[in-house]
Amino acid sequence: MIWKKLPLYILMASFLVLNIYAQHIAFRLDLLMIPLLFLQFFILKKNNLKLILKIIFTLIFLIIGILIHEVYFLIASFPLFYILYFKLGRNRWMYCTVVFLPSLVVFLLMVILFKGNVSSADNIILSWERLGVNPKHLSYLRWLFSLKGPIYIIYNVAFVKNKFYLVGFLLNYILVCLCFYLYIKQCFFVNKRNTIFILGNFSMILILCCIATDFVRWYYMVFLVILFYFVLFEKRKSFFINKKYLILKIFVLFLGLPMYGWTFTHFYWTSPIKYIIELKKYF
Repeated sequence: MIWKKLPLYILMASFLVLNIYAQHIAFRLDLLMIPLLFLQFFILKKNNLKLILKIIFTLIFLIIGILIHEVYFLIASFPLFYILYFKLGRNRWMYCTVVFLPSLVVFLLMVILFKGNVSSADNIILSWERLGVNPKHLSYLRWLFSLKGPIYIIYNVAFVKNKFYLVGFLLNYILVCLCFYLYIKQCFFVNKRNTIFILGNFSMILILCCIATDFVRWYYMVFLVILFYFVLFEKRKSFFINKKYLILKIFVLFLGLPMYGWTFTHFYWTSPIKYIIELKKYF
């Protein structure tokens, strides 16, 4: 069974499920995007499904995901391309072209022609008010649509004021990715080919962080994608006691993430040990 292959402990790390709860992210569109991508993985994995149907479903769900949120294209494209190219046999370039060319067109339309403006935000807020709802939490839309371009990391206020925080962000990124890689290597058989899959997704985290400041979201979404891919498509190692693995499990408890910038406070605030310490409030 799939769930027996899933290393549950790592899900509680700061860069996975724990921060979905801790940072109140669960109400976002992530709840639609992540299950949708998992569904695409399931479809591509099914051996009794005709290949043409796999391609059609992959294309349809990829476009649906982009219509939910354009970031879906950035998160889903590399893992889906990898699976189509390496796991489906012959004619792989044709499969990739059929899936990704139409999807790229939809993505470009979303980010160039249909990205919205302040007037769009006002209409959304007004529509909720007409329904008798006071949408105070949607006021950020005016700020979001007023931006002239991506929130490039080099313009991040925290990093502009203190370059040390940018160094901290990069070191945090390397540390988290290294720990997650070691965990995957401990639990699954890792070879040169699926190392490309891991590194490609790690690169996507950095790309997303460079254009948008929802840092925590990018970590947990991409890491869940990597984890779910390995659960479905790669072989799980037999369980055995390993001292290095135990040390890694303990270290992960102290491993935090950057939030909208990076500080030591952010690092502690997003670490599992913080939430473990706070459990005493409930007793």
